[in-house]
Amino acid sequence: MVIFVCYGLKYTIKNIGLFLLVLFSVKLTAQEVRFIQNKGQWNSRVLFKADIPGGDLFITAQGLVYNLYDEGALHRVQHDKSIEQVNAHSLFVDFVGAQLAPVAIGQKPYQTVYNYYLGNDKSKWASNVKGFKKVVLQNIYPNIDFEIEGV
Repeated sequence: MVIFVCYGLKYTIKNIGLFLLVLFSVKLTAQEVRFIQNKGQWNSRVLFKADIPGGDLFITAQGLVYNLYDEGALHRVQHDKSIEQVNAHSLFVDFVGAQLAPVAIGQKPYQTVYNYYLGNDKSKWASNVKGFKKVVLQNIYPNIDFEIEGV
């Protein structure tokens, strides 16, 4: 089993013989990470989404997608309009050669539920959406699970 902490999240990969790990660091602030299930309110490739310091984390069947942005610049654009551009980056962490449709399970649910009523198209609405402290992608490789948990 391999466990590592990065981005205020704990990652666990079980039953793996060889694992190459490249970590990057960013400035973190104390924040409770909640993995919100996708019930149609986001792109269908997204299984869960979490707000993280400086961006968003999307969990997909193929891996993780980090959307990172300059929080200070975003605040200025939204509030005082002092700038017109926000620098942002996306980082894709792919599970190369993994199963195409692993079973995704949310664990350690929070009591809070979320409702998404986006626009007039009711097909894009989602209600009673649950948030979880932990997500497990079962058998991303034969007999190997991927776990991610907010710490």
